[in-house]
Amino acid sequence: GDEFTILCEDLTSDSDAETLAARFSAALGEPYIIDGVEVMITASIGVAFADHHRTAARSIEDADAAMYKAKERGRNRIEIFDERTRDATHSRLTNQTELRHALDAGEFVVHYQPIRSLDELNATGVEALVRRRAADGSLIGPERFIGLAEETGLIIPLGSFVLTEACQQAQLWRGDRKHESLGVSVNVSARQISHGGLVDVVMQALGDSELPAEALTLEITESTLMGMTESPTTLRQLRDLGVAIAIDDFGTGYSSLDYLRRLPIDVLKLDQVFLQDVATHHATEAIVSSTVKLANTLGLDLVAEGIETNEQLDLLRHLGCPQGQGFHLGRPADPRVLDFDAPAWIHAA
Repeated sequence: GDEFTILCEDLTSDSDAETLAARFSAALGEPYIIDGVEVMITASIGVAFADHHRTAARSIEDADAAMYKAKERGRNRIEIFDERTRDATHSRLTNQTELRHALDAGEFVVHYQPIRSLDELNATGVEALVRRRAADGSLIGPERFIGLAEETGLIIPLGSFVLTEACQQAQLWRGDRKHESLGVSVNVSARQISHGGLVDVVMQALGDSELPAEALTLEITESTLMGMTESPTTLRQLRDLGVAIAIDDFGTGYSSLDYLRRLPIDVLKLDQVFLQDVATHHATEAIVSSTVKLANTLGLDLVAEGIETNEQLDLLRHLGCPQGQGFHLGRPADPRVLDFDAPAWIHAA
């Protein structure tokens, strides 16, 4: 893997250890030339002190716990092990075990939020959103478990489950003439892309469900796309299958827009942060308007996320945004009770 251990002798203080660790970090941070391309790497470093009370295995575990703490605090930093780190590690391992048991026990469910045409308000598609059902029947949102699933690798089987469920459900809906052109969007994480088996998983899900590839959209966050060297090849393989690729949280990646030219992108999903004050802040309105024009110029579909008020809806219509989703247009729901009709309090343009 990409982890290794360094044994150092004659260090007597945290300061000595941090100084040496900083030298290692600086050495690793030197640029490397690979196939003529300059590559930079960073390191998250955990430091633990050994003594006659600790076994070698225990010391390595402590250093590993400190390394994970460094990752959690933003990566590319140094952390010294202490007892609070041990408590956090124990909690993380407990949560990891609980998450694995939840996956094995079938506690995860997929809900769906409608994506609507903003003019006619008809549902053009749905986004699949995973939830965990607690013992008391309540639902636990993804913010409580996705980060841990990503870190531990459990996102691979969890993501495959969501993709399979979403394809099967979408094909079931498409059997009704009213929804025969319905599409489904599924979020894909950085770990799923880097794992290398995503294309095979997608092919399996499409084949088992008989869902046409053009009815499936895979959503990848802008920040994930920028950090993944595997993205171009994987995205092109998925596009070759006929699957559409959407950039989720568009506008928050602080990156060059050159990737819109280089990569096979089909859909932009405008991050909900731009809708929070779009009706009252001229600069935000200008950003949304420019994004609409950008999508039109590049021939991309555009979906505005996080529509929560009629005022936002009216302004997006005025700016020419074609599609959107949000609580105002329909909340995520169990597929058995999902209402494809527009809420009664809003009307077609």
